[in-house]
Amino acid sequence: MRKIIVFFVLAIATLGVVLAAPKSTIFLSTGPSFSTDGLNLTSSVEMNLEFWVAHVESYFSVNTNFANNTLVFTPYASQLFKYVDFDWGVLRIQDGATDTHSEKFYTLWDVGTLPSGWTVTLKGETQNNALSFAYDRGTYFARFNGFFYLDSFWYQNGFLLTGRLGNFFLMGGVSNGAYGIGLSANYGNFSNTLMAFSDSVDLFPNIAHQAPSKYVWISDYTDGSFSILTAMTEKELHLQGEVPFNIFGGNATITFSGYYVGGYQPSYGISGAFQFVKPISKDISFFLDAATSGQLLNVEPVEGPVLWSGLTWRF
Repeated sequence: MRKIIVFFVLAIATLGVVLAAPKSTIFLSTGPSFSTDGLNLTSSVEMNLEFWVAHVESYFSVNTNFANNTLVFTPYASQLFKYVDFDWGVLRIQDGATDTHSEKFYTLWDVGTLPSGWTVTLKGETQNNALSFAYDRGTYFARFNGFFYLDSFWYQNGFLLTGRLGNFFLMGGVSNGAYGIGLSANYGNFSNTLMAFSDSVDLFPNIAHQAPSKYVWISDYTDGSFSILTAMTEKELHLQGEVPFNIFGGNATITFSGYYVGGYQPSYGISGAFQFVKPISKDISFFLDAATSGQLLNVEPVEGPVLWSGLTWRF
C-alpha cells in the first residue's frame, strides 16, 4: 500500500513538473537607428515566458553611440515585467493589459491612450452565465453576462451602467458631474455608441486634448488586426487605428492617431508608426521601424522622428 501511495505521489509530482516546465522564446534585435539624437546602434531583447498558469513578457533596450571620443551605453525601456498574466480561471491577475473595457461596445474610457497597471478579476461561471468583479487599471467593474446583461463601470470622475435590450445596449451614467444617457449597438465588424449629457464637460478620461462637450459618437470597425476608431463630439474629432498589409514578401503595419479640437484657438495633432518585418530564414528576420516619436517604438526617449532597422534573431 505504501509503495502504491509513493508511486502516485511521484507520478503527480512528475506531471506537475512537466506541466510547469517553462517555455521561453527570446527575440534579439539590433541595428542602426536615426533620430534627433543622431546615429545610434540600438539593441533590444524581448522574452516571452510561459509556465503553469503564467505568461510573462519582458523587454529591454539599449543605445550605443560614439560622442566626444567616448563610447556611451544608454539603457532605455527596461521593463522586467512588460506584461504578466496569471490565469487560474476563477481568479486572473494581469499587469500591463491593453484591452478595452468591453468586447461588445466602446465606452468613453476606451478612447485614447489606455492607462497601464494591475488588473485583478474574479469570475464565476455556470453553463451560459458569468459573473465578474474586477479592479482594472484604476477602474472597477461588476458584470453579469448570461440570460441578461448588466455592467457597472466606475472610472476616473465617471460611472456607467449598461444593460442589454435585444441587439442594443442602453447606457446611463455620470461623467465629471454631468448626467448622460446613451445607446450602443454592433453589427458585423461595426460598433457604434451615441451618448448625450446634461452639461458640457470633458468626456474622455484618457485623452489629453479635448474640449467640454455634451454629445459624443464613437464608431469602430474591426476586422482581425485591422481597426479604425473614430470619436466625435460637437467640438472635436479623434482618430486611431491599425492597418496591417503584406508588401515585398513581408508583413507591414501602420498605426496612427490624431485629433482636432475646435474653438477660439483650434488645436490638432497626428502621430503614427510604420513597422515592417520580412523573414530571411526560420529564426532570422529583417525589420524596419519608423515613427513620428521615439516613444512609439519604445527604443529611444526622444520626441522627434525615429528610424530603426536591422535583424531579429529568434531563440
